[in-house]
Amino acid sequence: MTCCDPPPRSYADFQSFLTAYRKSCALMTAHELGIFKILAKGPKNAGKLCLETGMDISYGTRFLDTLHHLGLLDKQEDMVELSPFSRRFLCEKSEEYQGRSLDFEKRLIESWQQLLATLCRGKRVYGTGKKSPDEYKKALAAYLGAMDDAARIRARELWDRIKPGDYGVILDAGAGSGAFLIEFMGRHPRWKGVFCDLPDVVNRAVSNPVFSPFMDRMDFKAVNFLDDTTCLDVVRADIILCSNLVHCQGFEETEGLLSRLVEALSKQGVLIIHDFLKNHGTRGALYDLHMMLNTYNGRTYTTDELRTMVNLEFHHVLTLPSGSCALFFSNRDSMSEFFV
Repeated sequence: MTCCDPPPRSYADFQSFLTAYRKSCALMTAHELGIFKILAKGPKNAGKLCLETGMDISYGTRFLDTLHHLGLLDKQEDMVELSPFSRRFLCEKSEEYQGRSLDFEKRLIESWQQLLATLCRGKRVYGTGKKSPDEYKKALAAYLGAMDDAARIRARELWDRIKPGDYGVILDAGAGSGAFLIEFMGRHPRWKGVFCDLPDVVNRAVSNPVFSPFMDRMDFKAVNFLDDTTCLDVVRADIILCSNLVHCQGFEETEGLLSRLVEALSKQGVLIIHDFLKNHGTRGALYDLHMMLNTYNGRTYTTDELRTMVNLEFHHVLTLPSGSCALFFSNRDSMSEFFV
């Protein structure tokens, strides 16, 4: 099963390849300057905005013009303000704010600058040094924050398409920020949730006030899915979500991980693998390189590769509006009633 983007054909396509970095550079610079944060308070004179952000007025106004043409700002004469797009994704008050993703992506650009060296050496080059406890703590917070920005949007996209039933148990494997679990629990008040992740991540989640409304029907389990999962022996989940987890390791590790998750399913339970797929467009293919650069043996998989790893019937693949995919596995004869 393959779903590819249209192949490049024209000189315009070539130009898109060649200059793709320019948009992201303009976006990240505007974020770093605090332009979106300032304009979240209301429209502002372009010259005064340049002075407030430390830009030269002549160069800065040209930069603001560019942001206008990119659709990031609206402009009327000398006044600039946030565009609807920026109000949605670049305003701190928005539920879909992506500021932490921008901060984190800036670090990831450094890893992509090591692509040539990584390909030639055949192993990870970027970020291989040992972190101090403080560095690790900050890196974990930055990572979880960026993942939360994306997960809050993708959680709505996924759960909008699913009818899970009136009650049951959902286990989130590698729950991260908990965005998928929180969105699900908010929609389904008779369901119980199990938050599973590494001990450091679980410790952060337990003290996170966003879980407060659900604590009476939540369980937190510290577990390394590549090692000891005995704490899941008593769990029989009706839904197990495995979101953005399988791409973190190699084939054998992922196969073992999925096998252990299947053992924690109820008889008619559903396993959902949400990730980027290598055979579903350029995002999955590029994400494979991203894992090459930023993990020791992570990669993206094709639909068929994941089907061979899961000892359950494969029912459906769902492509979310933002580009990731969800695969559904279950021993059920039919899952037609599971989808909206």
